[in-house]
Amino acid sequence: LDAPTVFWWGATDSWLRAGVIAGVVLSLVAAVGVATRPLLVALTLLYLSYAQLGAPFTAFQWDNLLLECGLLAALLPRDRRAPLVHALLLLLWFKLYFESGIAKLRSPAGDWLDGSAMSFYYETAPLPTRLGWYAHNLPSWWHALESRAMLVVELGVPWLALFAGAPRRIALVVVTGFMLINLATANYGFFVYLSLALHLFLLSDDALTRLSVRLGAPWLVRARPTAPRPRWRRRADAVGEGGRWTHVEPTPPERARRVQRCARPRPRRRDQPLADGRLAAAVNRGTESGEIPTSGRNELTHAEAPGGPKLESHPTPYS
Repeated sequence: LDAPTVFWWGATDSWLRAGVIAGVVLSLVAAVGVATRPLLVALTLLYLSYAQLGAPFTAFQWDNLLLECGLLAALLPRDRRAPLVHALLLLLWFKLYFESGIAKLRSPAGDWLDGSAMSFYYETAPLPTRLGWYAHNLPSWWHALESRAMLVVELGVPWLALFAGAPRRIALVVVTGFMLINLATANYGFFVYLSLALHLFLLSDDALTRLSVRLGAPWLVRARPTAPRPRWRRRADAVGEGGRWTHVEPTPPERARRVQRCARPRPRRRDQPLADGRLAAAVNRGTESGEIPTSGRNELTHAEAPGGPKLESHPTPYS
């Protein structure tokens, strides 16, 4: 249990190559939408096997992030909303940036606080690009500004995710720009792309739908048609997303059942008397005398008359 891995059964080159091939095949099958969630569980366990076998070379921040994202993605349904899983993925996004800022703040060299860290960062970044060379040769005052701005981005901006609307969009723009700079100046493998995927959870479903339409790819957020969910589940989702109990409109089948239920006549018990015996007798007399027609709908009103209340017939637009 200290080192969970499938390579306990064998760790030869053949086993390692077979694991890579299996991972590629399972990833392609999951990408086309076949058994996505079970395959994500299998892929996460497979990568965990490699991470345990290759430590300490596979124990970096991005390796742990991939395992955490794989686990939460396996819990994320494709055919309905999942506010709890969305909140956990947003919490993972917060953890990614805030922990990075804490690590820089607690650096024993103190180079992030004195502004000298970015002066030699591009020399030690993984496989710097050509743009990294130009970034490294920028003035020293710019590197000092970069170092302190990095602490603001990683320690301050993540808190904007606690607020919906414009604060989240501001956080999205800032951290996305930060990651694009990393992508342009160094090679972090899948780390930058995985971080950018987490940025999507800063957007609401409606905002993501509008963005996909503007990009000309509405199929990105198109959900598969499913049966209507129970009303109490839709209310729970509304509470989880909006933070308060909101009204949930009934689905068309529910609305049709309500109309049928209201239109269905309720049977009267045999021992249940009529509300007004005199009214029933007057209606019977009026029907027999022809004063009240037997067909059509009439509006009946009381009128003062000797001998008790009398019913008069007034035609209505429905007569």
